[in-house]
Amino acid sequence: MLKELDNRTEKYFEAIRENKGYIGCNHGWYGIEEILAKKSPGTEVKLVKTYPGYFNSDDIKIYKYWLEGDRFCAEIAYQTDIDDFNIETHIFSKFPSEKDVKEIRSIMELEFDFKFNRLNPEFTCWECGHKVHWLDFKGKIQDKIDNLKEKYCGC
Repeated sequence: MLKELDNRTEKYFEAIRENKGYIGCNHGWYGIEEILAKKSPGTEVKLVKTYPGYFNSDDIKIYKYWLEGDRFCAEIAYQTDIDDFNIETHIFSKFPSEKDVKEIRSIMELEFDFKFNRLNPEFTCWECGHKVHWLDFKGKIQDKIDNLKEKYCGC
């Protein structure tokens, strides 16, 4: 059963997405070139940057195209099974840095964990026993995520 995100977390995720110009994501067997060829024939797509990928993925490719304004697509392909794969196409209205792409993927993963009750936004610190919200921590998003997963408040 899916859980709703708490307001604080939802607003935090919305602010990050808005700040990075994040529009949305597709998952499937087709990259941005194939998607646009079907949905918007004649749209020119240009590879503008490549970032190192993850351990089990291809490089992160950044494409630029015009569709109701400049759009940028961060495309990541990886194997999901012995004979299957997934291509993620993350769409931005601003040119995404490598950090932007990785942070967006991190919050998507975290959102999934919250919604499927793998993690809770509030937890009791294993060291001091205080009940805290994962956003109570100062610092970068990855530090907040690490503390949440370790159930450590930084006391």
